[in-house]
Amino acid sequence: MWTQWMNAAATNAESSAMAATPLKPYAHQTTAVYGAMLPQPLLRFLLADEPGTGKTIMAGLYLREMQRLGLIKRAIIVCPANLATKWVDDFQRLLGGGLRQLTSATVREDALNSNDLWVVSLELAAVNPAVQDAIRPDKAGWDLVVFDEAHRLTPTAAGFHQVGRLLAKNTPRALLMTATPHRGKEWLFRHLLHLVDPEIYPDPGSDPNVELSALRPGPIHFLRRMKEDLVDYDGTTRLFKGRTAHNHSVPLRASRARLHDPAANAAEMVRRVATSFGDTFNASRAARRRSYIRDAEQYNAALERDGLSMPTLRQLQARRIPLRLVVGAVISEDAAPDTLPAAIATAQSARHISVNPWRDAAQDAMTARRMVGHLLARGLISQTFATLAAEDGLTADDVNVLVADFGLERRSVCDPDGRLTPLWRALLIVHTLTRPHIFVEAKRFIRSDRGFGQVRDERYAGFLGVLIDLPWRAVKPDTTDVARRAWRNGGALTPEVFQNWTPVVGSPESVRLLADDGDHNAVTTLMVLAGTALMADAVLTRDTGSKVDDGRVPYRATPPALLSPWAATAHGRRQAQTVLETFDPTKAGGTGEGRSVQADYTYLHVDPQGQPIPDGAALQTLREGHLFEQADPDRSAKERRKLRAAQAATAGRTQSREDRNEQRRIDLLDNLGQAVSTVKNLITEAADFPNPLKEHPMGSRADWQEVRENVRALEDLLIDVRPPAEPHPGRTPDADRTQT
Repeated sequence: MWTQWMNAAATNAESSAMAATPLKPYAHQTTAVYGAMLPQPLLRFLLADEPGTGKTIMAGLYLREMQRLGLIKRAIIVCPANLATKWVDDFQRLLGGGLRQLTSATVREDALNSNDLWVVSLELAAVNPAVQDAIRPDKAGWDLVVFDEAHRLTPTAAGFHQVGRLLAKNTPRALLMTATPHRGKEWLFRHLLHLVDPEIYPDPGSDPNVELSALRPGPIHFLRRMKEDLVDYDGTTRLFKGRTAHNHSVPLRASRARLHDPAANAAEMVRRVATSFGDTFNASRAARRRSYIRDAEQYNAALERDGLSMPTLRQLQARRIPLRLVVGAVISEDAAPDTLPAAIATAQSARHISVNPWRDAAQDAMTARRMVGHLLARGLISQTFATLAAEDGLTADDVNVLVADFGLERRSVCDPDGRLTPLWRALLIVHTLTRPHIFVEAKRFIRSDRGFGQVRDERYAGFLGVLIDLPWRAVKPDTTDVARRAWRNGGALTPEVFQNWTPVVGSPESVRLLADDGDHNAVTTLMVLAGTALMADAVLTRDTGSKVDDGRVPYRATPPALLSPWAATAHGRRQAQTVLETFDPTKAGGTGEGRSVQADYTYLHVDPQGQPIPDGAALQTLREGHLFEQADPDRSAKERRKLRAAQAATAGRTQSREDRNEQRRIDLLDNLGQAVSTVKNLITEAADFPNPLKEHPMGSRADWQEVRENVRALEDLLIDVRPPAEPHPGRTPDADRTQT
C-alpha cells in the first residue's frame, strides 16, 4: 500500500515538492526519488550513480518530499568541507532554502535546535569532540542522515568512519551517496553496505586482507547507473554523449613504484611520507611564520586585485596556510603512527577555525588537545581521563572508573544527574597533569609542538587552563580571556601542587575543617578548587603593575604566588569555602571592578570567622584586593600606607588635563557598572511584588519616572560629548581593565 501511495504521489506534480520549487528534475532523478527511495518508509540506501548525474538534487528532492509528507522533520547532511557551502547554495537556489551550515560556533552557542536542516563538514565532525557530541542522534533527534562522498567513511580513515557509524547506525533513515562505492576492494564496499543496513550486511571485520566473495546488493539498498544509460522523458534522447575507454600502460619511476607497492607495510609507508614531508613540518618556527606571512600577503593582494569574496579567500588560504600552522607535527622515523594523520586532520579542519584570529589561546587549545592525545598514545593517561580532558561526554561507567581511580566519593564530586562537576573536573586535570612522569613528558611535547626553547611552570599552566575552562567558557565570555591570561601567569599551579598530594573529597566546609587541622592534602585541594573558580570569574587576575598603580591590589603577585599564602591562612580558607559554595559554572560572574563585566552573581567578602561583611545596606562584594589582604595582612597594610604617602606627596603637583579626564572616564564606567548591578537587584526583588513584598522595589510610578528621566538626561549629555569618528587611541595600560 505504501508503494502504491508513493507511486500515485509521483505522478501528480501538483502534490509533490517539485511544484513549490524552480527545480525541473530529469527522468532518472525522478525515477530514483519516487520509484526507488520514497516507496521505503525507513530508507537505508546507497545511491552510487556516476559523477555529474545530480545526486545532490536527488537527495534534496527526497528530503523535501518526506518533509512535505510529514515523515521527516530534522535532518543532517555530512559532506567534505569544500562541498558544505555548495549544499547550502543549491538548497537556496533550487529547493526553497532552509539549510544551514553547522560550525563549532553553532555548538558553542547551543543553536542546534534553532533550525531543522543542517549540513556539517565531515572533517569538523571527525576532529571536534564538541561537534561530534552535539550531533549524536540520541541528542539531536535526526530523522534522516545524508552522507555525500560516502566512500570516505571506510575504516582506512578512522575518524571519518567513527562519524559514519555514530550517525548511520542510530538514525532511522540513512542515505549514502558516492560515485565510487567499490574502488576495487570488496572489504571497503562491504563496510559501506554495513553502514547502509547493519542487519542485512554484517560487519566484515578489521582485516582488509580477508577473502570475501563479490556481493551484489539488491534494489532495496542500492542503485547505480552509468551516464550512457540515462535518457530523457521520451525514453530515447540521451542525456550524455557516448564515450569509449582505453587502458594505457604508463611506466613509473622506481621511487614512485614503491609507493604503489601493496606489499609495503604501514610502518614503511609512514617512514616514506615522513621523509617526503619532513622539510615542511620540521622547519623552524621562524621559517614557518615567514612562509605563512608571505602566503597571507599574496592572498590578501589577490583579494584586491581579482575582486575575490572573503569566503573564497578563506578557502584558498585553507589549502596551503593551515599546513604550516600544524606546528606540532614533528615527523621522524620513530614518530607515532598516528602523528601524520592527526596533523593532516588538524589542517583539514583549519577552514572552520581560520575565520578567527590565531591567538595564543587558540594555539594553546590546539596544542593542549594534541598533548592529551600524545600522553594517551604513550600510555601515560587512561582513555577515560582523555575523554574527561576533551569534555567528550563521560558515560556513567566512565565516571565510576574515575571515582574508583582517584578514590573519590561520588556524591561529593558529581551533580544530581551523576555528572562530574566542572570544578572537580578541573582538579583532576591539574592533579593528573602535574604528576612528575606525566609533567616531564607533557612539557617535552609542548616544546616540540610549539618550537619553544623551554616551558616554564607558569607557561605550562596556560595549556591546562584552556582544557579546564571548556565547561563554562560559553557562559562566561566576558571573563574567559582574563582567566586564560591568569592561567598563563601560573594559574593554580603553586609549588604544593607539584608535590605528592591526594585530593580530599567532601563538602567545602568539611574540606576546610580538615585544612584548619593541618591536613596539607585538604589545603591543596581547597586552594586549587577555589583558585580555579576565582580565575574563571576574573576575581583573581594576572600580575600587572597597573593593578597596584590604581589601588586595586596593595602589592604585585602572580596567581600561584598569592594562592599559596592565601590558603595557608585561616581567613583565606574561610573565604575559599564561601567561593566554592557560591561558584556557578552556568552563569556569568565577576566583580565588575575596573571593567563592565556582566555578572549574574558575586562572591561575598567574609571576615576571619566566615561571616559576610556588611557594606551599608548591602553586603560587601569580594574584590581582588581582599584576597591580598587575607593572604598577608601585614604586608598589605604596609603597602597601602606607602601608597597613601606617595599619593599625598604628589597631591600638590599639577595633574594634566588628560590624566584627569582618564580618571573621570574610569569613575564613570565604575558608576555605570554599579548602577546596572543595582537595577538587576531591583528586578530580582520585583519578582516578589506584591506578595510577599508589599512595596514595589522602585517605589511609586513617580519615583520610577524620575530615575528614567535622569537616565535620558545622561544619554543626551553623552551625545553632546561624543568623540569624532576617528578618535585618537586612548591609553590602555592594562588589557584586563579595558575588558568590556
